[in-house]
Amino acid sequence: MKHIVRLASVISVFLSAQTLSGAIITVQINDVIQPIVAEYAIKGISQAEAEKANAVILRLSTPGGLDQSMRQIIEKILVSKVPVIAFVGPSGARAASAGFFILLSADLAVMAPGTN
Repeated sequence: MKHIVRLASVISVFLSAQTLSGAIITVQINDVIQPIVAEYAIKGISQAEAEKANAVILRLSTPGGLDQSMRQIIEKILVSKVPVIAFVGPSGARAASAGFFILLSADLAVMAPGTN
């Protein structure tokens, strides 16, 4: 519960310049980064843009994956019209290899305790 409160605090500070009338879209990635996961992540970010959401949270727990799929996700993050927050969690989760580069490309990178 403490971690959720901390994440909410970070998000509220990050979004303080924006009105909080829109939603925050969460995209869960618990798999190897590959074409289907890339399509899912890109659709989630596009949905957030279409709905004029305040942010997208990419919740990551991945061992890595394919270079091309990683690049597609990163390209979408970099041109996103809404802030993208990458969150590695819960405890025990990881963002290795391709997941780490996705984490770095986000507007804000957050990691729960006990993650790597």
